[in-house]
Amino acid sequence: MRAVWVALLVAGCGGKSAPRGGGAPAGLRTPLHEPEPAIVPGEFVLVRRDAWIASDVGDDAPRFRMMESAPPGRAYLFRAVASDGDVVQIETITSDDASSESAPHCESRVIDRLDVYRLRLFVRRGDVLRVTARPFAAEYADGTAIGLAGGVALAAPTRRVGGALVYTAQLPDAALEVALPEGAVARSYAARGPQPRAAAVSEAPWSLRKAAVMQVGGLDVQALEPLDLVDRRQLGARVLATIEPPCALARGLAARGDLELRRGGTLTTGGGWGEGCSHAYDAKVGIKVYWADGRVAGEVLEQHQLCGNLSERGNLQCYRRVLEQTPEISLEVCFDQKDL
Repeated sequence: MRAVWVALLVAGCGGKSAPRGGGAPAGLRTPLHEPEPAIVPGEFVLVRRDAWIASDVGDDAPRFRMMESAPPGRAYLFRAVASDGDVVQIETITSDDASSESAPHCESRVIDRLDVYRLRLFVRRGDVLRVTARPFAAEYADGTAIGLAGGVALAAPTRRVGGALVYTAQLPDAALEVALPEGAVARSYAARGPQPRAAAVSEAPWSLRKAAVMQVGGLDVQALEPLDLVDRRQLGARVLATIEPPCALARGLAARGDLELRRGGTLTTGGGWGEGCSHAYDAKVGIKVYWADGRVAGEVLEQHQLCGNLSERGNLQCYRRVLEQTPEISLEVCFDQKDL
């Protein structure tokens, strides 16, 4: 199956109806204008888990995708190399780098079976998620507040409030609407920053129920799973509740009924890990990795053993790396014979 690089240009106009001549019919909404979020080479990017990932930009280039349909906000972490129109070149990073305590990420998932290489690949710009470009925090007149780390995945904006576009921050356990100013949104980010924390908390053995919605600055914050409160203060018929899911903080107004008490090996050519083999080849750190057509794909980051029969492609020895077993998803990578 081939993926096609597609660029969609959406144009529209709107406004009040006029007695004569042109103008949009009454009742049509003016399309949202969002400046195209930037991609900065060298920064981190989140690529949708159901995106087609290719070794080159041509229609015939080898490509794969890990899922047919990805949950909102779920992505793989890469580093941006370059972007040109609808095409973005990305580079794999290791799981150790992605989960480093000194530089953690809100979405740290990488493609595990490519972890031993540094490869340069290509994706569509539309498959690179919008993210918070840097940490963001705001407090509102009603006592509510929100905070987001850098690198939080964002859905496309839905409307405009007070001059700012409203996005939905997509976390595994919560969906947070937030009005973000221009410059706060990009398609790449340099660092996550610290976990947003409440300034002061009180004992709160309560949780926000699954599917419950609380108001933060007049916008919705929904619990996708039960979320523990770190603070709870009664405000008449409602409660000022504070949650701190990973990479976010929200202090919002919730209904009392929406709260509940808490209850109380060897790398094989097939891509698996096994023991022993009759034909073993050592892939050492620093040697080049190639695509089957001879182009340089990257380099080996961690010494490992290729076990089994390799296919010859001229001077190259190639093997098919299985990324997922069911359904089988694989990627062929090659090495110069003299390097093995």
